[in-house]
Amino acid sequence: MNVKRKTSTTVATLAACIAFASSPALADRCGSGHRVDMPSCASYEYENRGSNAGFNVRNNCDYTVTFKVDVRNGRDIRRTLPPGRSNQGAIPRKGSFYQTRSISGIYCCPRYGRCGSLDDLPVAPEHSGNVPRPGGE
Repeated sequence: MNVKRKTSTTVATLAACIAFASSPALADRCGSGHRVDMPSCASYEYENRGSNAGFNVRNNCDYTVTFKVDVRNGRDIRRTLPPGRSNQGAIPRKGSFYQTRSISGIYCCPRYGRCGSLDDLPVAPEHSGNVPRPGGE
């Protein structure tokens, strides 16, 4: 019985490792809830025509920008662009199970770097160093 239990545990562990490795979005720090609009100094365009959906992003900012191409019915694409560089790509429109892939947007990933000017960053509240104690003391 110990052999069966050990085998099933090994198989379950192996399956979990394969699932995690095949889905990089699980380890990505730019999920759909963490994406923001692209900075105004970066230009981008995309279109969903023909057999491929295409995108083109140019970083005109003075800082590195990390962006994510949101792909409907497919795996999203994350890229990092240094200042003055551009990146383009294409996604085959035919997906598995007869699903059509399309680009639904291009967004900035603030967890990987800046997504706007320093004036756009939230200002931390000032802290006097005096922490109130429970009970109002």
